[in-house]
Amino acid sequence: MTARYAIYYIPGRNTALEEFGRAWLGWDVWQAEPAPLAPLPGFDAAARDALVRTPRQYGFHATLKPPMALAPGLAVDDLLAAAGRFAARTAPVPALDLHLSTLGNFLALTPAQPSPALNALAADCVAAFDAFREALQPADRARRKPESLTARQCEYLDRWGYPWVMAEFRFHMTLSGAASPDILARLRDGLAPMLEPVLREPFRIDAIAVAGQPARNDAFRVLEYLPLTGDA
Repeated sequence: MTARYAIYYIPGRNTALEEFGRAWLGWDVWQAEPAPLAPLPGFDAAARDALVRTPRQYGFHATLKPPMALAPGLAVDDLLAAAGRFAARTAPVPALDLHLSTLGNFLALTPAQPSPALNALAADCVAAFDAFREALQPADRARRKPESLTARQCEYLDRWGYPWVMAEFRFHMTLSGAASPDILARLRDGLAPMLEPVLREPFRIDAIAVAGQPARNDAFRVLEYLPLTGDA
């Protein structure tokens, strides 16, 4: 099966945020192996696992360039080299705060205040790495249900291969799969004390990661972690 690659924000190894995400999802995106799943009061083991089964496959991350198969004639080494050049010319995003949010029918960590610099970084990633993306296939386009998208989202889908980029982008680090309002409320109550010490620390995006998925049913893992060292 075809491998896919993405440009992610992934917390640095052994930081408080990375340790939380690893235990919460039960997947070590750095080591590419399962991790012990943190228990959650009020949920048995099966229900706890079901909460994170979908986001576990992607690892604890925020998407900057959505997952893509590589265009014909390109190799992962080409992508890694381009990512290195991108990181060397790109400045870190100034510190901001994260908070727990409900996004539709799932939970995520999102910025507590608008960040034009963060939005600009995501837009730059979408555009800078688009030459590496295999053209959108009809089956993948249909899977996005374009009939349910806005005109702008359809435009982005056809131009960039994904509808929630550029002006539709919202930075988020997914914590759950889809769930009912009642389950989400219980989940928020359980997550709050776990997140409180983690979210006290200022949040700063000072690196990007190239993540890889060997096949569609596999979980993503870090291939390269690249500090942002540019001046502007």
